[in-house]
Amino acid sequence: MKAKRLLHDQVLVDASYIRSLREESKTYRLAKKQAEEHAQAILAHLEKRLVEAEMKVSLIESGCIDLDWWVFLDLGNVRLLEDGTLAGAEEEIKRLKRAKPYVFKESK
Repeated sequence: MKAKRLLHDQVLVDASYIRSLREESKTYRLAKKQAEEHAQAILAHLEKRLVEAEMKVSLIESGCIDLDWWVFLDLGNVRLLEDGTLAGAEEEIKRLKRAKPYVFKESK
C-alpha cells in the first residue's frame, strides 16, 4: 500500500507526488540561480565594454592621434559610476600623456 498524506483541504495525496513536486521545485531554483549568474556575467562584460568605449572617446577628446594606444591604459583604475561617468579616466589619460606625449596633439 502506498503512503498517503492528508493535506489541509482534506485531500489525500500520494507521497511520491509530493517528492516529485519538491524535485521539480529544486530544478527551477537551480535554473533561476544559473540564470542570475549568467545575467551578472553579461552585465560585467557589458560594463567592461562600456568603460573601454568611453575611454576611447576620452582619448579622442584629449587629443590622442592614434586610438591603438588605449591598450596602454590601466583600466583597472577606471570604474563606471552610477551616473555613467568614469572615475579615474582623467588620471589614466594624464599618465599616458606623461609617458608617451608624442601620442597626443600638441596643445597651442
